[in-house]
Amino acid sequence: MFTAMLSELKNDNYKVSTLRTGLMAGSVCPEPLIKKLQTDLNLYGLCIAYGMTETAPVSTLMRPDTPLHKRSSTVGTAGPMVEVKLVDEKGKIVPIGEKGEVCVRGYLNMIKYWEDEEKTNETKRNGWIHSGDIGVID
Repeated sequence: MFTAMLSELKNDNYKVSTLRTGLMAGSVCPEPLIKKLQTDLNLYGLCIAYGMTETAPVSTLMRPDTPLHKRSSTVGTAGPMVEVKLVDEKGKIVPIGEKGEVCVRGYLNMIKYWEDEEKTNETKRNGWIHSGDIGVID
């Protein structure tokens, strides 16, 4: 969406000086794109987030004052009252710096999938949402 906004900006003369922040999620944002969003759209407060519908929807969030190299390679820290852990194939928590499946627990977790107990039990185990995504905690 931000790339489309940058393209549209080329076609017309929009006033963007009052913009200051935005939220990006879905994947990490490359450093050149962050710099372009800052200079062309004035989004110096751009925040990168991670989440999914089952976690209503943001689990981690990057602070606007996070250094650029971190903003372009990570997705922030867990929000208040949110726990994040990474587990291996056996469900054991992996050490810091190792890859594992991202699991989230907190007030933001869904209760269940509508009329789908099997999918609920597959995704939500012992209060943890198992995302299926692989991450690393530094």
